[in-house]
Amino acid sequence: MQTKAKLLGLALVAVVIVSGCRAKSTTQQKLADQPQPSKLTTLLQPVRKRSAEDAGTRTNQQVTYSRFTYHQNHWRWALTTNKRTVIKGIITGVKSQDGLKKLTVKLPQKQTATVIFSWVDSAKQAYNLKSTSPKFNRNFIVGDNGKGWTTGVPAELKGTWQTDLYAAKRYHPGGLVDPAGAYESSNDAFMRTTFYVNADRLDGRNDTYNQHKELVSEGAGWGANHQASYKKLAHHNYWLKSYVIGDKTALNVYRVQLTNDRLKLIGVFGNIPAMNKLTSAQARADRTYGAAAAQKGDTTTASSSEHRESSATTGTSSSSTATSTVDTHNLTTGQVNQWVWLHLKQDYAGKHVTMQDMFFTQTTNDDGTLTIQVKENHSTENMKKQGVTEMVDPTVGWYGINSKGELTENTAGDSKVIATEYGK
Repeated sequence: MQTKAKLLGLALVAVVIVSGCRAKSTTQQKLADQPQPSKLTTLLQPVRKRSAEDAGTRTNQQVTYSRFTYHQNHWRWALTTNKRTVIKGIITGVKSQDGLKKLTVKLPQKQTATVIFSWVDSAKQAYNLKSTSPKFNRNFIVGDNGKGWTTGVPAELKGTWQTDLYAAKRYHPGGLVDPAGAYESSNDAFMRTTFYVNADRLDGRNDTYNQHKELVSEGAGWGANHQASYKKLAHHNYWLKSYVIGDKTALNVYRVQLTNDRLKLIGVFGNIPAMNKLTSAQARADRTYGAAAAQKGDTTTASSSEHRESSATTGTSSSSTATSTVDTHNLTTGQVNQWVWLHLKQDYAGKHVTMQDMFFTQTTNDDGTLTIQVKENHSTENMKKQGVTEMVDPTVGWYGINSKGELTENTAGDSKVIATEYGK
């Protein structure tokens, strides 16, 4: 009996030890699956949800899904379809460069890839992943399953929405991506945000006011505003998205909430107030940029027809655009606009849109380079005949002339050289 009792006791001890080991192992596993504080964790924690690729970057309409996970003390990433795994690997490092995050991903068979991560919007609603090997460039809306999107905008959201004046310190240009980047100006005490939700496009602007509540500066359009679509979420929330004209890889996403007839932009510019819908008369009176800005004598923003005097000097150069005789470091305002239009007009092939239907805003940067913002001028008779919304002059492109005198396209967020000689 004593021998049996000893054996039974030893068995119980063994069970306790094994159970303890299992409990310890489970605890260790849980700890190994909890992300540790790091730059990588800060970046990837908001995107742990499985996210469908946006329709604008899909190949052959095949939906891929991106997912970042943390397991066994490592951040991991996988790109999948409903049928197979396209890419998967362990993220071994991250480097910041020019506002982008370069992820080093260890792939199977001892291969590595550099995947560039960037936020598509300031509210962290969508992100872009890009790589040269393997080659891909895809947008993902965080947590979206890729289903339920409807072309256009909801009827209850259609219209012009505007905040009351609010303290400028509440406005954060970087939104959730750069919450520390508060807007600061000694001249601007107040802000007002306007959001345009039209049948097939989205746009907005942020105006600044001084301490006397007098208008100081009218904001520029937000851009990426064509081919709008929406998805209804729970609790009166919506996703709204739109694209740069002619480029569905250039995406803009907004999350909005409609409560008691007031519209709230979530996370876009920090803690700005909810907006009220303007009446039709108020909306017409509110059209304060584009054509109105040109009429007020804005020397850097005007339709191409207002640059005819400066562009008249290009009469001889236009005939020699096939050569390199034009000094691209010393172009007139008209020459710059003509060079940009030479490339932009390809997006309007067959649409009977001319250079006179555009606004060109040129800004000289601190380093001497030039930035050109192009908007459609919806006040022209030609544009009106095409049924455009007259309330808004949407941004359709961003261009630049770099220190080498080269023309660059900056619309998709990158600075891409598109011409090295004038007229080409």
